[in-house]
Amino acid sequence: MEIRQLYEAGVSISELARRFGYDRKTIRNALNSSAEEKQGERASRGERKKGSKLEP
Repeated sequence: MEIRQLYEAGVSISELARRFGYDRKTIRNALNSSAEEKQGERASRGERKKGSKLEP
């Protein structure tokens, strides 16, 4: 949540990585995952949400 707020305020991904002590890719994934949660969908890279084998 805080990462997204700072990013929207104009802080770069590299700066966020330095501040939080994570890799830039991890920050980018966190930003993308929170965007997907808002939309309720996955990224449009041909990925599908796989259901459980136990579901009918």
